[in-house]
Amino acid sequence: MSDPLADVANAQRAVEHSQAQLHRTVDAARDAGLTWAQIGTTLNMTRQAAFKRFGKPKDPTTGATMQPQPTSTVKTITETLFRDIAAGDEAATMAALHPDADLSWDDIIAVWRHCVAEQGELEGFGETRVVAPGEGTPSEASEAWRQDVVMLGLSVGVTTLRQEAGELMGRVAVDSQGRVGGVLVLPVDATEFPF
Repeated sequence: MSDPLADVANAQRAVEHSQAQLHRTVDAARDAGLTWAQIGTTLNMTRQAAFKRFGKPKDPTTGATMQPQPTSTVKTITETLFRDIAAGDEAATMAALHPDADLSWDDIIAVWRHCVAEQGELEGFGETRVVAPGEGTPSEASEAWRQDVVMLGLSVGVTTLRQEAGELMGRVAVDSQGRVGGVLVLPVDATEFPF
């Protein structure tokens, strides 16, 4: 009889090995001259999403390879921001924003008041996922987005805001330092958004 914890540890090692192998094969594909569009199509994602996940751009000021952030960080920031807004916590909400974000507490809470008047209080979240700016919600079938991966640059946390009387789409733009640059609340079936 197998040891269930040993099986879990073995499965985790297999996932880590597969992720490392995927990164190596993407590097080899790029070295062979394949484009991000070709790689993205193969991985069922856009070329920008493929680049944000596997690219290795250099910082133009230092020459160092830019470091990606885990998508789990973006997911946490997204849900925390909406919890803080729903709780009326101005200090926490504003502290999460990038200093250059053109968002005021008055504007944020005015939109949230409207959401509450139409759909009721926030009760929870659907599955929060991370996309490249301008992309919609990843499909359920896309395995690439079901994994906890890393992404370069600006990422967008997309979640379903489960309200008392309905659902809304919440989108939060997060920069590479974990600061919020934009917040959107839209109908769940929205297909056009600025980020």
